[in-house]
Amino acid sequence: MTALQKYERRTLLKNELVKLLHTVESFTFVNTHLMGSRSSGGVAKMYASHAKSLASFNEPVRRRKAINEFTTKLASKLPNKDEFIEKFKSLKYSDKFNSQKREVQYVVVKLFEWMFPAFSINATDMSIEHIEPQSGVSLPDTTMASIGNLWFLRTSFNNQLGNEPAILKLAKYKENQLPCDSTLSRATEWGNHEVEQRTNELAERFWLEISKQFGIQTAATGNQKFDLIPA
Repeated sequence: MTALQKYERRTLLKNELVKLLHTVESFTFVNTHLMGSRSSGGVAKMYASHAKSLASFNEPVRRRKAINEFTTKLASKLPNKDEFIEKFKSLKYSDKFNSQKREVQYVVVKLFEWMFPAFSINATDMSIEHIEPQSGVSLPDTTMASIGNLWFLRTSFNNQLGNEPAILKLAKYKENQLPCDSTLSRATEWGNHEVEQRTNELAERFWLEISKQFGIQTAATGNQKFDLIPA
């Protein structure tokens, strides 16, 4: 609210407002929705304290410092990478696993936006696709419902695919030049191994984006490889 008020009074730039809103959004998703951390009085006091600091600074340098300090404080309360990856990989969505539907929708939409920023989407025209269909028998229910077996497609095209086996769907993704990460675009078969591999890759990609947003230092050993590119 403080940031919105300052923006309306022209004492906060649009890019600063957007950064603050994205920071709060990401922190809330990771800590509350993914990790299941309950909001505490300490968190509320932290927000109030930083809102007061932001409200008192109109000079660009001091204002940016206040925003950076707020981001750093939130970053210190995020889980570490291993904890995040473990929780991320446990996300599931299907008719049999529907308690995390909203979290999965959020994750799939964000990944799509990050990987294909030039692709204009209207969430109301899109739906989550199970690459191996829910009616299939080649994957266990838990694997079929995992993030690695999900993607985001236009609802009209999703309906055309119906309950075709994954291998036929993958071929149609390529034929129609759909935005796909490299694992999907290169896949010639689809089973437990491919779903698990893709789940790991998407977890790494999501953590990479969170790390960049919060300025978290990642290991610079060169052993982290992200091979997620448009098809």
